[in-house]
Amino acid sequence: MRKLKLFLVFILIGILNFFGFIIYLSSTNLPGGEVGMIPLGIALVSLITAIISIAFILLISLKLNISFLISILIYHIIYFILLIYNGLNPFAETESENIDISIIIIALIIGIGIIVINRLSKRMNIKLKI
Repeated sequence: MRKLKLFLVFILIGILNFFGFIIYLSSTNLPGGEVGMIPLGIALVSLITAIISIAFILLISLKLNISFLISILIYHIIYFILLIYNGLNPFAETESENIDISIIIIALIIGIGIIVINRLSKRMNIKLKI
């Protein structure tokens, strides 16, 4: 049951990445032809990352007890590896340089936000059922 909840958290992170990038795109004046399909790509990479992360965590949890924070970190490491494998390069001097950096920043903000919420809930003795 815990793994299913963790998978749902991973899907939630993917949805937040998707909508976070859509909000970012709506605030820019970039042409739709250049960046129109990027949110769909982010959603696809997030789904693939969630599946790979759950499989990886299931394999590791046979020997070790994995905490929620480590699971989130594993998800983000796999997410960034898949983004780089699919061509994300924030250091390239192209027109999409700012887009690549914004994808990374949005994912980091979401990851740090989840970690902060988890830490605050532990300090305030609020039991998150994950």
